[in-house]
Amino acid sequence: MESDTRVLIAGGGVVGLSTALFLAHQGIPSLVVERSPGTSSHPGFRGLNPRTMEAFRSVGVEADIWAVAGEQQRAGFVARGRNLADPEISWLELPWDGGTDALSPCDFCTCDQDRLEPVLVEQARRRGATIRFGTELTIVEQDEDGVSATLRDRAAGTKHRVRADYLVAADGARGRTRDQLGIGQTGPGVLEHRVNVMFTTDVPPVLQGRKLTSVLASDINGSLVPRTESPWLMSVPYRPEDGESLADFTPERCLDLIRRGVGRADVAASIEAVLPWRPAALVADAFRGGRVFLAGDSAHVMPPAGAFGGNSGIHDAFNLAWKLAAVIDGTAGPALLDTYETERKPVIERTIAEALRRMRAWFATPGGDTEPPEPLDDNTVIYGYRYPVLGQPDLYEDPRHPTVRPGSRAPHVWLRDGMRRLSTLDLFGRGHVLLCGPGTADWHKAAARSGIPSHLVGPAGLSDEDGGWAERYGDVAVLVRPDGFVVWRSDTPADISAADPTGTLASVVAGIRAGVPAAGSASR
Repeated sequence: MESDTRVLIAGGGVVGLSTALFLAHQGIPSLVVERSPGTSSHPGFRGLNPRTMEAFRSVGVEADIWAVAGEQQRAGFVARGRNLADPEISWLELPWDGGTDALSPCDFCTCDQDRLEPVLVEQARRRGATIRFGTELTIVEQDEDGVSATLRDRAAGTKHRVRADYLVAADGARGRTRDQLGIGQTGPGVLEHRVNVMFTTDVPPVLQGRKLTSVLASDINGSLVPRTESPWLMSVPYRPEDGESLADFTPERCLDLIRRGVGRADVAASIEAVLPWRPAALVADAFRGGRVFLAGDSAHVMPPAGAFGGNSGIHDAFNLAWKLAAVIDGTAGPALLDTYETERKPVIERTIAEALRRMRAWFATPGGDTEPPEPLDDNTVIYGYRYPVLGQPDLYEDPRHPTVRPGSRAPHVWLRDGMRRLSTLDLFGRGHVLLCGPGTADWHKAAARSGIPSHLVGPAGLSDEDGGWAERYGDVAVLVRPDGFVVWRSDTPADISAADPTGTLASVVAGIRAGVPAAGSASR
């Protein structure tokens, strides 16, 4: 099929740009159209969790993000009190306390959206993506062979048509694409109305000798998010149902709220922006409509508790990009794309339920439950979600005790290749990879015969630096897909001469390419 681009991406925010970057890493060109004239001018989304940083690490941009980022997210603390001057301030336990260093080679990263997006633009373009700002998608049509879209240059007013194999709608909660597809949403909906006030101040982002991530201030019934080099954020509720409007938040009122939140009448502050915000919890009824896929806020919105929203959108892109690439380059059939929704939607529904639980609000979950789910720690939500496979109904596992079963994230272990130290996660990113324990050399040889990249951990291969491989993987062979999730494992011991490892691997890979979920492990 003739096309102007392989993948058209509607929306050039964090999720759309991440999609373009992940596609480009797989060698697939894309066209991103964003109605705004450039990247975000506001800090916006800022907290990148370690799983998100693992995704960026796999495409070689982790260091670029750290170069423009602020401090490690774990360097800050969350305070609760009447205001910053409250002598009885309390400190909330950080969700990542308890040994994340053993779980990932990556750390929590504070990178404001206005710093992150230019990095994604530069890196995606460098790899072959085309990004057009000031351009909006107005009409989407599709047929059996592809998608036709009408684009409008907002400055010139001109329109033109573009043809693509697939469209990724990352145009946000208020984007038009989902509505054009006729896809509805389910969930509690809008939870409240809030105003976000961006302001600069000379108040130091430190309290009682601790660096602050945020402050929950009861005197303003809102929160303050300090920043060192960017404007602070104050988020407070307002009630349009009682006639209150955005216009009521004058500079004078905003300054008064800031001073009450800080607890000092002499605080100087300059108001930079006053923006409405509606925290909500909604999930699209479908994540796919033909050749169009929803990602990020177009597919789901969730309250900010836990900082799961933006990260989940990036994980959508990470899940989808390698699948689109495999179908476009002919190494997989179209049915593989059906797994995007069957994998991501259950994870998103449970993640939203976790965010709602953190708000201590008793909303009905998108899955229809009337009570909040059992509480999970943030590390389990971040690292421990599992994609569904046959005969495996449970969604989460404890990442501190990984199962290395199909559907789960392949755990991080430090290895050595001569003088080079690397994580198991550094072995993933393009194509499927077989990891083999020291007693599974026959699987390693079978992979070579099958043309599957393979790494042997043991005397003849990579060395287990600190015993992590023996503890977390053991003497197994594990097939891992490009986004770092296990799709198959063998518990077969060293002598597998009768097991036909080459035929087994060929069958497993054929099933993956056909979009068949992994059924479990191979054993004698």
